[in-house]
Amino acid sequence: MCDGGGGNGSGSSGRYDFNPVSSKKIATDVGPGLDTEISGGLDVNIPIRRYVGDYRSILAGTLSEKALLKFTIHTTDPAALSCTGVDKLFLNGHSLGSISDIPTLDSNDYWTVKGISIPIQNLKVPINIGDTANNSFRIDVNTNGCSGWAIKIDWAKITFDAGPVVVFVHGILSGGEVWNSFKSKMTTRGVVSDNSITMPYDDFNKNAMRDPALCDIEQFTSTTINSAKIVTELQRIARLYGTGEFAMVGHSKGGMDGKAAILQLNTVPQVEVGTTGSQIVREPVIVKNLITINTPHLGTPAGDLGILKTLEENNVTKIPGEFNRILEPVPWNYAFVQGQIVGKLLSKNHVCDLTTNKATTFNGTNPIGVPVFGTNTDAPSNPPNLNVLNISNFGQWTSTFGLNVWQRLYNYVGNTQKLTLTEDHSTAITLYTVNQTTQVFESNDILVSRTSAGGSGIRFVVDRKTGIHHTAVIDRTDVQEIIISAALADPAGTFGVSWRK
Repeated sequence: MCDGGGGNGSGSSGRYDFNPVSSKKIATDVGPGLDTEISGGLDVNIPIRRYVGDYRSILAGTLSEKALLKFTIHTTDPAALSCTGVDKLFLNGHSLGSISDIPTLDSNDYWTVKGISIPIQNLKVPINIGDTANNSFRIDVNTNGCSGWAIKIDWAKITFDAGPVVVFVHGILSGGEVWNSFKSKMTTRGVVSDNSITMPYDDFNKNAMRDPALCDIEQFTSTTINSAKIVTELQRIARLYGTGEFAMVGHSKGGMDGKAAILQLNTVPQVEVGTTGSQIVREPVIVKNLITINTPHLGTPAGDLGILKTLEENNVTKIPGEFNRILEPVPWNYAFVQGQIVGKLLSKNHVCDLTTNKATTFNGTNPIGVPVFGTNTDAPSNPPNLNVLNISNFGQWTSTFGLNVWQRLYNYVGNTQKLTLTEDHSTAITLYTVNQTTQVFESNDILVSRTSAGGSGIRFVVDRKTGIHHTAVIDRTDVQEIIISAALADPAGTFGVSWRK
């Protein structure tokens, strides 16, 4: 019979080598036959909740090729018997040999820890997101009929490694569905990703912003609203996928919203991602790295100009004549880029977060503590030789009105570092004087310059790729391929960003 004693034989808090457990270390310590002397057969169920996609993930490096099966065992003292029992092991029907053939990893005065490396394909993992896959660990005890032979199993654990779930965050006037083609390519390459996050799109308390100074009041900005939404959504996705480990990809303002959400994660309670035996498994929600696609980390002069559009729509001020001339040849009320971005996007309160002042302040004072990588593209394949937008030269600018809209925006954003407003209270209606800071022409995607997309010290995964405008970039398969290949490089490539295990 099995020897008694050993102090660590019961109670999960004192159980030898049981902890820690996580979404990648799944253990079972309760169930029929565990911690009980057995001389026949034992079936242990080890449930896996973590969704890892299919086995293309192995080739991608986002799922380990092997898993480790560990268990603790106590046997009859062979010296007390005239024979030694032969105990056969199986995992999901796959033979693992005899217990005596399994390497000993550790032991104390009572329990012995055994462990064997197994092909990851021998595991059962969830087929669908949100499912649980049950793994059958079976022991056929004493197959040779040794009289008096018995064993005791305390727990069994499966450990494997997997990369983070990549979550997508969209920009303004958009939704999670814009990532469909990117997500499809990710799946083909063996990367688990989720594009279910969709921001609420409404006026963002439009009428509250009746003065440009209100852009500095945090509660009136959409980044505050959106980042809180992202945090809530990450918790939901963690419960669904069975893991709190994420990487993030954000397009345009989605990159800014993602950064703001990451700043909040250290205050978020751990999320329940599954159960393992007698324990509930909770994990912190973490984002390991962030890739921002054409995100205006330092703002955009289009956002500065949008403040004036907001004031005009709210009848707060009479727009000075020179501003009307700027607004006229930059037709915010005309659709462009397949009709997806219209002038009204800059009359919502999220324009505050896109201003050069607000974005630069946020980027400079809020380090998020995780690696951030960026992309930038240059809109036209042949940059047009347009007249530089200059407040003292309206005639030349107006003469370009008939040109393609994104070419005019390309010229404006490339030549303008920022616009600032000075209030003039000398009349009954407040006027604003516009001050334009020009710059040496910068490549841009019609809304975001290369300098802004790079923020402060952000390394580019895609740099100056030509012929791609702001909204087209996320559907470009060549851009997708560059990003995915960089994130799957082993070792972590030139850039250091990694979605690997």
